[in-house]
Formats: sequence, C-alpha cells, structure tokens
Amino acid sequence: MKNIKIFCMLLASLVALSGCSKSDNNGGKNPGKETLVGEWHMVSWTGATATADIYISFTEEGTFDLYQRFITPGYVHYSGKYTYSNDKLSGVYSDNQPWASEYDAFFSTDGRMTLTSLSSTGDVSVYEKTSIPQEILSGEMTASTQSRAGEEESPRFL
Repeated sequence: MKNIKIFCMLLASLVALSGCSKSDNNGGKNPGKETLVGEWHMVSWTGATATADIYISFTEEGTFDLYQRFITPGYVHYSGKYTYSNDKLSGVYSDNQPWASEYDAFFSTDGRMTLTSLSSTGDVSVYEKTSIPQEILSGEMTASTQSRAGEEESPRFL
C-alpha cells in the first residue's frame, strides 16, 4: 500500500512537470526565433551617455539590418548575419566584424525585447516591435557608412 502511494505521488509530479514548457511558463522568455523576426525600435538603453536612436530588423533567413543614429546626425546602415540559440543573440556585420558583444535576449509578454550585453559593460537595451520609418529605409535620413578622410567611423551599436 505504501508503494502505491509513492508511485501515485511520483506519477502526479511527472504529470505536473510535463505541463511546464519554456515558452509558456517563464514570463514569455524566448518562445522561439519567430518572436525575434521583425522590425524593432530601441526605447531605452542603460548606456545612454549619448543620444542614440536604433532600429533593427531580423529576418527568418538569419540576416539583420541595423539603422543607428549614434553620435552622427543621420542614420548609419549596417547589415550582416545573426545567430539566435539558447536565449543568446550574436552577429557579424557584412564586413566580417563581429558584434561588440553576445546578448542575452528576453521577450516579455507585452511585446518587448530586452537585450543584455554579456560583455563587461552589461548594458541593457529595450526594444519594441514597430515598423522602421520609410524615410530611414529609403536612405533619406541615412548618413554614409564610409568615413571621410580624417574622420572616424561612428561606433557600431551592437
């Protein structure tokens, strides 16, 4: 009789635990790559010592486009490839320069994405899913990514 009670308790525990999954019982964290895919706008950044306005889009094919106005009067466009696995987001620009950091990605139930830098800075940036304005996509508000003689290129945000 005692063994039956123990067996029933173990069975009940297994049933209860089998209902837990990463995508629905951890505050919305990382239900999958499909949540990352789309266009995002940065709404806050802990390292905001300078004015920064960042838009980024991620495709299902593993590419990204980054539009940043960071220490420059216009937006600078960068592109490349990203990887997203085990809650970690990293990438490499089209000139093979890796991102400055790998990021821990968290997706909240209110549609926000929080990226926490795994570098020594530990910067945290928060994004909302929204369309990138057409004036930025068209290049109307985009600065050249090429630096002019004697000028340094704008630091890359990611």
